[in-house]
Amino acid sequence: MKILFSFLVLILFTESCNSTKEAVSEQKEPVVASKSSKEMTKDKSDIVGDHYATSGVTYTAMSRGFYEYVQISGTKVSVSTDRNLQDIDTYTYNESDWKQLKALMDAVDLQTLNKLKAPTEKRLHDGAAHATLAFRQGDMEVMSPTFDHGHPPKEIEALVNKVLSIKENVLKQ
Repeated sequence: MKILFSFLVLILFTESCNSTKEAVSEQKEPVVASKSSKEMTKDKSDIVGDHYATSGVTYTAMSRGFYEYVQISGTKVSVSTDRNLQDIDTYTYNESDWKQLKALMDAVDLQTLNKLKAPTEKRLHDGAAHATLAFRQGDMEVMSPTFDHGHPPKEIEALVNKVLSIKENVLKQ
């Protein structure tokens, strides 16, 4: 009787796996709309001076009940509090802030960015949100190690404060 029951379970298991494979294989390929490479690089809304929107900075802070995402490139600021980044609000800000931000970005040594030490460790016991700062230049991205939200390493403190200042200013508008 045990052998018969085991054989029956094996057959049912095999059939359910086959039906799952068939359902997955019947799904259609996703349709991806894309611009040609010329359209992407010549889009005037992405150009600020000599800089394309591919150059910028992203600040992310998160804890159990908190999420903050700020991405700045050119004169566009994208802000979200949605972990899945489904709800992103985009704002514009003035070009003088971009020039100040760009100068602060240029002052950071990207070679040593991933070796920075956080001045505090409250994030390790839920005392502060985990934060990171990422730089984009073209298709290269360099990210800092995590640090406490509100207490960045000295080497990037001015830059983090400028990013958060720009975010606060665009949210007030």
